[in-house]
Amino acid sequence: DAGDAFHRAMNDDFNTAGAIAALFDFAAAINRFIEQKKLESPGGLPEPQASARANDSVQRESLPSPNAQQSESLPSPEPQASACANPRTDALAATQFLMGLARLIGLFLEPIEKKSSGDDGVTDAVMQILIQIRQHVRGKKDFETADMIRDLLKERNIALEDRPDGTIWRLE
Repeated sequence: DAGDAFHRAMNDDFNTAGAIAALFDFAAAINRFIEQKKLESPGGLPEPQASARANDSVQRESLPSPNAQQSESLPSPEPQASACANPRTDALAATQFLMGLARLIGLFLEPIEKKSSGDDGVTDAVMQILIQIRQHVRGKKDFETADMIRDLLKERNIALEDRPDGTIWRLE
């Protein structure tokens, strides 16, 4: 069964290559099942949100097994058989089970949000605008506004440095 093959690999000295191979075999079996049942046609697989509640009671016995070449049944994480299982719901449930296993080794996780480092072009352009505004208000002798801009940036860990050749900025 797919879950057992995955867990055997992980219990074998954290054999991630074997675990990924088990996931790959399971994904291939799910894809074969989807093709055999012609679930990619219009009205094929249900939306994940709409069918999530149905997955709680659905068994995956009708899906193809990754360990048996011609078998039409997939080992289920919940081994009780269901005589009236819906193939579309079965395919979605098996896919969610596959993704759950994959998450155990760091796959299919939410992407880490990129923090702006000041070198992405947009940040630098915005900072140059703020520096120009600050220079403009300093030229009008409005030092209170110029200091406010500097202080607000400093609160956000951005330092302004006034030099003879112009003002530069950096992240602190």
